[in-house]
Amino acid sequence: MNKLRCANYRDEKRLDILNSRSTKMAKVIGLASDMSNIKAAYRLYKTNRGNPEKIIAGLSKISISKEMGELLSYYYDHPMLPIKFIDKLRDEHSFRCCPMCGSFSCGTIDHYLPQAPHNIFAIFSLNLVPTCLCNSKRSNRLTGKNVNERFLHPYFDNCLQQRLIKVDFHHLDSSPTVSSRVILPASHPDFTAVNYHFEKLVQKKLENYVQKRFIDFCRRPAVYITPLRENPKSIGHLRDIFEWELQAKDEEYASKNNWNSLFVDALLDERVFAWLASKLFTRGRLPGMPLIPL
Repeated sequence: MNKLRCANYRDEKRLDILNSRSTKMAKVIGLASDMSNIKAAYRLYKTNRGNPEKIIAGLSKISISKEMGELLSYYYDHPMLPIKFIDKLRDEHSFRCCPMCGSFSCGTIDHYLPQAPHNIFAIFSLNLVPTCLCNSKRSNRLTGKNVNERFLHPYFDNCLQQRLIKVDFHHLDSSPTVSSRVILPASHPDFTAVNYHFEKLVQKKLENYVQKRFIDFCRRPAVYITPLRENPKSIGHLRDIFEWELQAKDEEYASKNNWNSLFVDALLDERVFAWLASKLFTRGRLPGMPLIPL
């Protein structure tokens, strides 16, 4: 999960270029109404900052021919030179954090408003989100049953710039388990959307990932936090190591909600930190030794 910069791909200008170069599009457009309606839909999308409820309501007054919708979908699958930015967008983000869920496999481009019912936005840059498979798993679902329940939009939801999720570890001395929650105040205007997005798209996968990482970290701490190759000199030194690691992960993935940052942030919880310190400062412990029995 992270906020993406809105690059200026000049979508309306690209449409005009595509129209002038594409014999297929020229044949489909018998009138100028399709082209003007596509541009109107783009402006509607930007005006409503990607909010699906408002966009879909506005589309009730905007339509394009079935043939034009199919052609736009065709150009998404077979991009001509004017829309080659789609390939560039995919390549630029292929090794980055997924802006929708926070995982580390972001090798595809998907449509925020699903292409099948909304092919008017098939090649619209602000509807094309670099993502992992998580986005396809939500299928055509955009909103929940309650007011303001919706999936977050990486290009428009500024709340994605801050840490939104807290991971909690439990039963540290037996079989560690994990829970997670949204830490945005319930009074925040984006809380309902964040919580819906988190529960439907993030929570289960995140908890599975972090639970495995915590167990692996306890077995081989220096593999996951390199400075632990040497025993910390003091409690303060250990805290500095974790805080530096958290900052490094935030910067590495350009996200405060990537799963490795959320893992390190959980280690800084006072209860978890105290447990880890008790293990790391055990008398006679050698550097690199596991914190739990193998």
